[in-house]
Amino acid sequence: MRCSAFPAFLILTALFAGPVGCSGSGVSTTARTTTDTVGETGDASADADASASDDPSADSDSPSDDSSTDPTDATDPTDATDPTDATDPTDATDPTAEGTDGNDTTPEPVGLQGAWLSEGENIAPLLVDLTGAMSITATFGEDTFTVVTIDDQGQEVQQVGVYAATPSGVGEIYDIVLDQTMPSVITVEGIYEVDNSTDPPTLRYEVVQTEPGVGAVPPTAEGGFGSTSFGADLTQIYVRQ
Repeated sequence: MRCSAFPAFLILTALFAGPVGCSGSGVSTTARTTTDTVGETGDASADADASASDDPSADSDSPSDDSSTDPTDATDPTDATDPTDATDPTDATDPTAEGTDGNDTTPEPVGLQGAWLSEGENIAPLLVDLTGAMSITATFGEDTFTVVTIDDQGQEVQQVGVYAATPSGVGEIYDIVLDQTMPSVITVEGIYEVDNSTDPPTLRYEVVQTEPGVGAVPPTAEGGFGSTSFGADLTQIYVRQ
Protein backbone atom coordinates (compact mmCIF):
# COMPACT_ATOMS: atom_id res chain seq x y z
CA MET A 1 0.00 0.00 0.00
CA ARG A 2 1.35 3.52 -0.92
CA CYS A 3 1.58 5.99 1.89
CA SER A 4 -0.10 9.35 1.23
CA ALA A 5 1.67 10.90 4.18
CA PHE A 6 4.78 11.50 2.03
CA PRO A 7 3.55 13.67 -0.93
CA ALA A 8 6.69 15.78 -0.61
CA PHE A 9 8.92 12.96 -1.79
CA LEU A 10 7.66 13.51 -5.34
CA ILE A 11 9.87 16.63 -5.42
CA LEU A 12 12.95 14.43 -5.69
CA THR A 13 13.13 15.12 -9.38
CA ALA A 14 16.03 15.57 -11.77
CA LEU A 15 17.92 18.74 -11.04
CA PHE A 16 19.48 19.33 -12.86
CA ALA A 17 38.35 28.31 -42.01
CA GLY A 18 73.75 43.78 -78.87
CA PRO A 19 75.13 47.15 -78.29
CA VAL A 20 74.07 49.57 -80.93
CA GLY A 21 77.30 50.05 -82.97
CA CYS A 22 76.70 51.97 -86.27
CA SER A 23 78.62 50.07 -88.93
CA GLY A 24 79.93 52.94 -91.22
CA SER A 25 83.32 52.38 -92.87
CA GLY A 26 85.85 55.29 -93.14
CA VAL A 27 86.21 56.94 -96.59
CA SER A 28 89.76 56.20 -97.88
CA THR A 29 91.52 59.10 -99.69
CA THR A 30 93.33 58.37 -102.99
CA ALA A 31 97.00 59.43 -102.82
CA ARG A 32 97.89 62.45 -104.93
CA THR A 33 100.81 62.46 -107.49
CA THR A 34 104.11 64.09 -106.58
CA THR A 35 103.29 66.90 -109.05
CA ASP A 36 100.64 68.03 -106.70
CA THR A 37 101.42 71.39 -105.21
CA VAL A 38 101.77 71.97 -101.57
CA GLY A 39 98.44 73.70 -101.72
CA GLU A 40 96.96 70.68 -103.29
CA THR A 41 98.56 68.58 -100.59
CA GLY A 42 97.08 70.88 -98.07
CA ASP A 43 93.77 70.55 -99.81
CA ALA A 44 94.12 66.81 -99.72
CA SER A 45 94.75 66.98 -96.02
CA ALA A 46 91.79 69.22 -95.67
CA ASP A 47 89.74 66.84 -97.73
CA ALA A 48 90.98 64.00 -95.63
CA ASP A 49 90.05 65.87 -92.53
CA ALA A 50 86.72 66.65 -93.98
CA SER A 51 86.14 63.08 -95.01
CA ALA A 52 87.20 61.97 -91.61
CA SER A 53 84.72 64.28 -90.11
CA ASP A 54 82.08 62.89 -92.45
CA ASP A 55 82.85 59.37 -91.31
CA PRO A 56 79.55 58.12 -90.09
CA SER A 57 81.41 56.11 -87.56
CA ALA A 58 82.40 59.35 -85.90
CA ASP A 59 78.79 60.19 -85.43
CA SER A 60 77.84 56.80 -84.16
CA ASP A 61 77.65 56.12 -80.56
CA SER A 62 80.44 53.96 -79.34
CA PRO A 63 79.38 50.86 -77.48
CA SER A 64 81.12 52.42 -74.55
CA ASP A 65 79.06 55.59 -74.93
CA ASP A 66 77.67 56.42 -71.55
CA SER A 67 74.30 57.03 -73.13
CA SER A 68 73.99 53.37 -74.12
CA THR A 69 71.75 51.30 -72.00
CA ASP A 70 73.85 49.98 -69.19
CA PRO A 71 72.91 46.36 -68.61
CA THR A 72 73.61 47.00 -65.02
CA ASP A 73 70.73 49.46 -65.13
CA ALA A 74 68.31 46.61 -65.62
CA THR A 75 66.10 45.87 -62.74
CA ASP A 76 68.26 44.51 -60.05
CA PRO A 77 66.96 41.02 -59.28
CA THR A 78 67.59 41.82 -55.72
CA ASP A 79 64.89 44.48 -56.09
CA ALA A 80 62.35 41.78 -56.75
CA THR A 81 59.99 40.98 -54.02
CA ASP A 82 61.96 39.30 -51.35
CA PRO A 83 60.35 35.92 -50.76
CA THR A 84 61.09 36.44 -47.15
CA ASP A 85 58.67 39.37 -47.30
CA ALA A 86 55.83 37.00 -48.04
CA THR A 87 53.37 36.36 -45.33
CA ASP A 88 55.10 34.43 -42.64
CA PRO A 89 53.24 31.13 -42.29
CA THR A 90 53.86 31.42 -38.63
CA ASP A 91 51.55 34.44 -38.69
CA ALA A 92 48.64 32.19 -39.50
CA THR A 93 46.16 31.58 -36.80
CA ASP A 94 47.78 29.43 -34.20
CA PRO A 95 45.49 26.43 -33.71
CA THR A 96 46.73 26.20 -30.18
CA ALA A 97 45.52 29.73 -29.42
CA GLU A 98 42.88 29.95 -26.76
CA GLY A 99 39.47 29.03 -28.01
CA THR A 100 40.70 27.62 -31.36
CA ASP A 101 41.98 24.23 -30.39
CA GLY A 102 39.99 21.95 -32.65
CA ASN A 103 40.99 18.96 -30.53
CA ASP A 104 39.43 20.29 -27.39
CA THR A 105 36.04 18.61 -27.13
CA THR A 106 35.74 18.73 -23.36
CA PRO A 107 32.18 19.86 -22.55
CA GLU A 108 31.60 22.77 -20.24
CA PRO A 109 30.72 21.71 -16.69
CA VAL A 110 27.10 22.11 -15.73
CA GLY A 111 25.37 23.14 -12.55
CA LEU A 112 21.90 22.48 -11.18
CA GLN A 113 20.07 24.61 -13.78
CA GLY A 114 18.67 22.61 -16.68
CA ALA A 115 16.68 19.41 -17.16
CA TRP A 116 17.29 16.13 -15.38
CA LEU A 117 15.72 12.68 -15.54
CA SER A 118 15.55 9.86 -13.02
CA GLU A 119 14.10 6.52 -14.08
CA GLY A 120 14.37 2.79 -13.51
CA GLU A 121 16.91 1.82 -10.88
CA ASN A 122 18.00 5.47 -10.45
CA ILE A 123 14.80 6.27 -8.60
CA ALA A 124 15.17 6.07 -4.82
CA PRO A 125 13.66 2.78 -3.58
CA LEU A 126 11.58 4.58 -0.96
CA LEU A 127 9.90 6.73 -3.66
CA VAL A 128 9.05 3.65 -5.69
CA ASP A 129 7.46 2.08 -2.65
CA LEU A 130 5.50 5.16 -1.65
CA THR A 131 4.43 6.54 -5.04
CA GLY A 132 5.00 3.83 -7.67
CA ALA A 133 7.19 6.37 -9.56
CA MET A 134 8.48 5.13 -12.94
CA SER A 135 10.13 8.39 -14.02
CA ILE A 136 10.76 11.78 -12.48
CA THR A 137 11.70 14.75 -14.68
CA ALA A 138 12.76 18.08 -13.25
CA THR A 139 13.64 21.39 -14.91
CA PHE A 140 15.45 24.00 -12.82
CA GLY A 141 15.56 27.66 -13.71
CA GLU A 142 17.56 30.35 -11.96
CA ASP A 143 15.43 30.02 -8.87
CA THR A 144 12.32 28.08 -9.91
CA PHE A 145 11.61 24.41 -10.49
CA THR A 146 9.05 22.17 -12.17
CA VAL A 147 8.90 18.48 -11.36
CA VAL A 148 6.84 15.91 -13.26
CA THR A 149 6.40 12.41 -11.87
CA ILE A 150 4.78 9.56 -13.80
CA ASP A 151 3.75 6.50 -11.83
CA ASP A 152 3.22 2.85 -12.75
CA GLN A 153 -0.39 3.61 -13.63
CA GLY A 154 0.60 6.32 -16.15
CA GLN A 155 -0.71 9.03 -13.91
CA GLU A 156 1.21 12.34 -13.88
CA VAL A 157 1.76 14.68 -11.00
CA GLN A 158 3.31 18.13 -11.52
CA GLN A 159 4.95 20.13 -8.77
CA VAL A 160 6.19 23.75 -9.01
CA GLY A 161 7.89 26.19 -6.70
CA VAL A 162 11.08 28.11 -5.93
CA TYR A 163 14.39 27.04 -4.48
CA ALA A 164 17.70 28.32 -3.08
CA ALA A 165 21.02 26.46 -3.27
CA THR A 166 24.24 27.33 -1.45
CA PRO A 167 27.70 25.68 -1.28
CA SER A 168 27.98 23.57 1.83
CA GLY A 169 31.77 23.89 2.14
CA VAL A 170 32.15 20.14 1.85
CA GLY A 171 33.58 19.14 -1.55
CA GLU A 172 31.08 19.84 -4.35
CA ILE A 173 28.02 19.25 -2.21
CA TYR A 174 25.35 21.98 -2.05
CA ASP A 175 22.63 22.57 0.48
CA ILE A 176 19.18 23.13 -1.05
CA VAL A 177 15.81 24.34 0.25
CA LEU A 178 12.73 24.04 -1.96
CA ASP A 179 9.45 25.83 -1.31
CA GLN A 180 6.73 24.08 -3.27
CA THR A 181 3.63 26.15 -4.12
CA MET A 182 1.63 23.58 -6.12
CA PRO A 183 -0.13 21.23 -5.75
CA SER A 184 0.38 21.83 -2.07
CA VAL A 185 2.44 24.20 0.01
CA ILE A 186 5.39 22.44 1.61
CA THR A 187 9.10 22.99 2.31
CA VAL A 188 11.73 20.40 1.46
CA GLU A 189 15.40 20.46 2.49
CA GLY A 190 18.46 18.40 1.72
CA ILE A 191 21.70 18.17 -0.30
CA TYR A 192 22.82 17.55 -3.90
CA GLU A 193 26.06 17.08 -5.88
CA VAL A 194 26.65 17.34 -9.67
CA ASP A 195 29.21 14.93 -11.14
CA ASN A 196 30.70 16.37 -14.40
CA SER A 197 33.15 13.48 -14.77
CA THR A 198 30.38 11.36 -16.30
CA ASP A 199 28.92 11.76 -19.81
CA PRO A 200 26.29 12.99 -19.55
CA PRO A 201 26.69 14.59 -16.11
CA THR A 202 24.79 13.04 -13.24
CA LEU A 203 23.22 14.41 -10.10
CA ARG A 204 23.05 12.79 -6.67
CA TYR A 205 20.20 14.21 -4.65
CA GLU A 206 18.56 13.63 -1.29
CA VAL A 207 15.85 15.71 0.40
CA VAL A 208 13.02 15.33 2.92
CA GLN A 209 9.97 17.35 3.84
CA THR A 210 10.51 19.66 6.79
CA GLU A 211 7.33 21.80 6.70
CA PRO A 212 4.86 20.63 7.67
CA GLY A 213 7.03 18.32 9.66
CA VAL A 214 6.77 14.61 9.15
CA GLY A 215 9.31 13.59 11.73
CA ALA A 216 12.22 13.42 9.24
CA VAL A 217 15.63 15.01 9.68
CA PRO A 218 17.25 16.38 6.45
CA PRO A 219 20.64 14.98 5.40
CA THR A 220 23.79 17.08 5.89
CA ALA A 221 26.93 17.58 3.72
CA GLU A 222 29.03 16.48 6.66
CA GLY A 223 26.98 13.33 7.09
CA GLY A 224 26.91 12.65 3.35
CA PHE A 225 24.24 11.02 1.25
CA GLY A 226 22.16 8.53 3.15
CA SER A 227 22.55 10.47 6.38
CA THR A 228 18.83 10.70 7.06
CA SER A 229 16.99 8.15 9.07
CA PHE A 230 15.85 6.61 5.76
CA GLY A 231 19.43 5.86 4.75
CA ALA A 232 20.42 5.18 1.10
CA ASP A 233 16.80 4.33 0.27
CA LEU A 234 16.14 8.04 -0.18
CA THR A 235 19.19 8.88 -2.33
CA GLN A 236 18.21 9.68 -5.92
CA ILE A 237 20.31 9.67 -9.15
CA TYR A 238 19.44 11.99 -12.09
CA VAL A 239 20.91 12.16 -15.60
CA ARG A 240 21.41 15.45 -17.48
CA GLN A 241 19.08 15.88 -20.47
